[in-house]
Amino acid sequence: MVRRIGAAAFLFLILVIFTGCAAWQYIGRPDTPWKNAGFDATLPTGWVKCNLSNQLLSLTKDGMLLEEISITRHNLNSDKEFPLSKKRIKDDMLIQEIADLVVGEMSLDKSGVFNLRVLENKPVNIGGMDGFRLEYTFNNGDFTKYKVIFYGFIFNKKFYDIRYTAASQHYFEANLKDFEEFVASFKVIIK
Repeated sequence: MVRRIGAAAFLFLILVIFTGCAAWQYIGRPDTPWKNAGFDATLPTGWVKCNLSNQLLSLTKDGMLLEEISITRHNLNSDKEFPLSKKRIKDDMLIQEIADLVVGEMSLDKSGVFNLRVLENKPVNIGGMDGFRLEYTFNNGDFTKYKVIFYGFIFNKKFYDIRYTAASQHYFEANLKDFEEFVASFKVIIK
């Protein structure tokens, strides 16, 4: 009896370790709402939501290495700095200065971002807030080319980024409409 309980506990532990404890949720209904951190948006149908501790939201349709929509939050004026440039985002920075800081940090990353090419860097309004929109391409360490749309904005003394990253050969264009509809639905619900 004790041996069976021990074996069951061992199998449960192995299962937890190999599944990563992430909860995946399929978005099967159209107009599925998402609310978090004072924001509201409509999730794209046919995608899968993953709960990751370092992101407010992480979505994929065909796998994280093929395409991902993510929202990440960063504290301003904290001790945390960008690891490569050693610079910090401060609340008194202009939004375009933050965009330049983000591009500068990516251009210093030689461990996973190669052949970085910024296609667009412009100010935008996102969810009623001033922000910026970057569009860029890069190659990863396996020489796969990715295309990225990156929105950045400040809300309640935090910097947020909404990012769509996809393999450029097929997945970027195939799922771009879903991302654009997600961003168009994104709004602040608590000021």
